[in-house]
Amino acid sequence: MAFQTFGGFTSGLGIRYAESLLTNPNHQHLAQNIPIGQRLPPRPLLRAADCLPTNLHDLLLSNNRFKLLVFTGNTHDPSQIPKIHEFARELMTSPGSFFAGFSSEEAMRAVFDIVSISSEKKETIVYNALPRILWSHWSNQIRI
Repeated sequence: MAFQTFGGFTSGLGIRYAESLLTNPNHQHLAQNIPIGQRLPPRPLLRAADCLPTNLHDLLLSNNRFKLLVFTGNTHDPSQIPKIHEFARELMTSPGSFFAGFSSEEAMRAVFDIVSISSEKKETIVYNALPRILWSHWSNQIRI
């Protein structure tokens, strides 16, 4: 009974961080199933490049880099691709972007790991169709 009551705390999943620059809930409506400021629960996924099942936590290695999870939606939808390209362009060129201070993509990748997550079907997904900046390594391209 005690584990059921306090399981969220002991596993780390029930901890919710106070509002800050990193945990700003202003856009919670965009990701209703992912509570801002709370650890992501384990989630089975398929890697897009080889369709091997993996777990989201297995892709988020503890390697002293910040993790940027990009939820690309259904990349098979032609209307979604321009939005993804615009996001990638803004990410790298906008003066307000946290990537703007890096001198090169290589310097940025020394600090950040990018994991792109798509809702496209495994039969139609093309893992390298995303803008280059949104893929760190083929093993980090996944679909839900």
